[in-house]
Amino acid sequence: MGLSEQEKSETTAGINYASGAAGILPESGTTTGDILSLEEQINYFLQTVKNDLPKSFSTQEEISSYLSKSIFVVSIGSNDYINNYLQPANYNSSKTYAPQQYGALLISSLKQHLTSLYNLGARKFLVFELGPIGCLPAIINAANPKPTTPCLESVNLLIKIFNSGIPSMIQELSSTLEGSTFVYGDIFDKSYQLNMSPLTYGFSGGNTPCCVVGGNGTTICLPDQIPCENRNTHLYWDAFHPVQRVNYEVASGCFRGSSTCFPVNVGQLAGI
Repeated sequence: MGLSEQEKSETTAGINYASGAAGILPESGTTTGDILSLEEQINYFLQTVKNDLPKSFSTQEEISSYLSKSIFVVSIGSNDYINNYLQPANYNSSKTYAPQQYGALLISSLKQHLTSLYNLGARKFLVFELGPIGCLPAIINAANPKPTTPCLESVNLLIKIFNSGIPSMIQELSSTLEGSTFVYGDIFDKSYQLNMSPLTYGFSGGNTPCCVVGGNGTTICLPDQIPCENRNTHLYWDAFHPVQRVNYEVASGCFRGSSTCFPVNVGQLAGI
């Protein structure tokens, strides 16, 4: 459901343009149903800048000032693998691109989209790398044969190729886009350690999803089923998504810490 006209006139507290199953590439996630690709999400942001923000500000200078102080969080790319490259029956990407080529394609496309955001007024960016997709219950349970380790490392190697391209992309954008500040969200290593040793970190339920999932352990939650009693003991809510506790720890580290997000954390970015 879209925003009402009243809600569109009160957008200065921020907007989430995310779309479930969407990716950097326009085709990613399309077999799951209607999605908004990153390009379409940015087009919605364009409409916000042109049509909605003028209702809250008197001049273009005020809008530009507001946008320059805003923080743009970009966390995308997982579905370019889960709902694209790793589904050869539905997509041709793995037959068309070698892993290095595909990672480079994603980085190049993401760079263009971040530049588009900058051209629309964005100046402060928080860009997250991808987590260890090879550790997701859905990926593990769909593997044939099943891995003998907690994670499917062949998939994690694909993710590392993409992640390795983000720092240089951010560095190049920082040096070419005047007045921009880019923060890097480093989440792979910590998430990987959680998956390798969940008990060490207090997740007694381990990698087993909290809710009841279908498809031999490869889907989101089945309706009308009772979830686990204590979701904080499980790493995953369903076969794809970590529980709130995991997200909270990542967010807390990024907001206040010095190891998850750098060269500054979000608190510092807000004060720049």
